[in-house]
Order: sequence, then C-alpha cells, then structure tokens
Amino acid sequence: MGMRDKSAFVAGNKGVKIAAVIAHYDPTGKVSQSLIGLVHLFQARGIEVIFVSTNLDPTYEKTLSAAVKVITRPNLGYDFCSYKLGIEKLQDVSVLDRLILLNSSFIVLDPAKLLKNFISKPQGPALRGLTLSYDIAPHIQSFWLSFETQDLIGSHVFKQWWTNVLPLATKEEIIRNYEIGLSQWFSYHHIPLSAPIGLRKKMILKPAIQDLSEASKQYVAEIVRVYEQLPEVNSLQESLKRLKKLLDPARVWTHLVYINPIRPRRYLHLIKMHWNKAKREFINLNPAHHSWTLVYRRFAILKIGLIAHNPTHQDLRPFYENASAKELALVQDALGQH
Repeated sequence: MGMRDKSAFVAGNKGVKIAAVIAHYDPTGKVSQSLIGLVHLFQARGIEVIFVSTNLDPTYEKTLSAAVKVITRPNLGYDFCSYKLGIEKLQDVSVLDRLILLNSSFIVLDPAKLLKNFISKPQGPALRGLTLSYDIAPHIQSFWLSFETQDLIGSHVFKQWWTNVLPLATKEEIIRNYEIGLSQWFSYHHIPLSAPIGLRKKMILKPAIQDLSEASKQYVAEIVRVYEQLPEVNSLQESLKRLKKLLDPARVWTHLVYINPIRPRRYLHLIKMHWNKAKREFINLNPAHHSWTLVYRRFAILKIGLIAHNPTHQDLRPFYENASAKELALVQDALGQH
C-alpha cells in the first residue's frame, strides 16, 4: 500500500503532533458555544485547527479567526468536501501523528473529558472513532474520525482516498460512498477500524437486556392466566399439590394453548425470542442514538439530532433529570433555544 516503515513513527519527547479539521454547517450561520469551547481547548493543547464552514455568520468568523484558521466555501458536498478542503490547508499533513475530523452535528458538554478519554498515544496505523455502526457495512460514524500515525496519514492510500472525494448531490450518496466507503477503503488496505462504542456483541446484547423486563412481565402474566383458569381449592394441601404439578417439568396443561408457563424452559424461551428480535433489528441501530448513554458517560457529547428530534424514540429523561445547569445551557444554545 506504499506506507512507510512502521518503525519510522516515533512520537518523540515533544509529544504527539495532532491536527483537527472541523466541518461546520448551521442554517442560521451560528457556531454553538459547545463547539467554540472545543476549539479553544484544541488551541490550548497546541492542536492545529482548520475550521471549514459552508454557512458562517461573520461575527463568529471574526471570533474564531483569532484562534484558528477559518475557511468558508459553497454549501456543496456536505462534510466530506469540507474535510478534504481542510486537509489541503493544513501546514504539513505527513508529519502528523493524528488527524481528527469532526463536524458540528453534536454537542460537546465537557471538551476536556472528550479529549482525555479519546486521545492517547497512537499504537499503530488505524482509523478510529467514537462509534462504530454496522448499518449496511461496518463503518466509523463520520461525525468524529481519527487517522492514526504518520505511516497512515502520509501514505499513498490516504492521499488517494481524499483525491477521489468529489461533491455528491444527496446525503444518502454521501453516507453510502463516503461515510461507509471510507471505512471500506481503509479496511481493504488492512487498516483496522477502532471505536469503543458499537461493538457488535454489545450492540445486540443491550436491547435484548433492556427487553428482559418485558419478558419477565409476559412470563408473570402467563402464570396469572394459568392460575385464574384453575378451579378453586379448599385447602392448603390442595394448593401445594397443585403447585407441585405446575413445577413438574414432565407435565403439560392440555387445556392451554402453550406449555405450562411456570416451567423455567418457558422463561428461557421468552429470553431467546427477545435475543433473536434484537439480532434482526441490529442492522438498523445507530450507536450515537441507541447507545447515547454510553457516548454521554464516556465522552460527554450528545448528537443534536437525538436531542432535537429523537427519531429512534430514546428515553432521554435520565439526561434531563441529572444534567447540570451548564450542560442544559449548552444544549439550549446548540438547539437555538433561550
């Protein structure tokens, strides 16, 4: 793949060299306070930042330009064309140990926590992110991407990918060709994909575990129905005798349409049904939404689409009930509320 010898990468005593390209779009032209806070932290950490916007209010441009390089461009090609332009404007991509690409689609509630829990010394060439989706094909979700090591960032494979990025007409084309295509391209060239949230087994297991309460309720309801259909008993002895029959795994209540629900096998069957349901629905899971609690707890971020529209019908009450006043203010600002 034309990559340099891995031994050539040395972080050095001066630390890891990092740059970030931010793709910004807001219909009103504003920049959220949460994103501004992240930009200032990047600057304080010595991270070179290119801020590329397709619709930026001049007031914010003036504020940001004091800290980072700001570029405005026509609103064509969505985030990936902004990423491409930002990469072209970096001083020297080939000397970077890490290149972070991020957009303005999420709220940063604690920039220091985000960087602390994501940034570590690169261990080898990799395409990293916060969340890994399996929708259509495994891919790092593009609201936060990171290319690791000089070997990868300075490679022909990296350069060729970005050379081939052109403006596409629809968001669906962008997702299929660039968000998913990016991960497929680098996977094909033996670059591992890495993200702490969205592991396949955990993503299947989580909704199945959440449904266990429903399985338990269903199990109890079936037991109640069985009990209600039985004739009355006149003594404790008869009750114990009946209970013994119910717990006998060899017996079946023939007057019911299902096997004796008190048997443990029935409960295991209900759990298996929910597990299979979770596997069928797995391909439609969006880790940034369905696992928002994990994303929030680990990286202190929330997707704006989740908060504003909640298309996957998540229970957001735990956030609002426990959020600090500062977090709520950042959310309101990002949503344009006052």
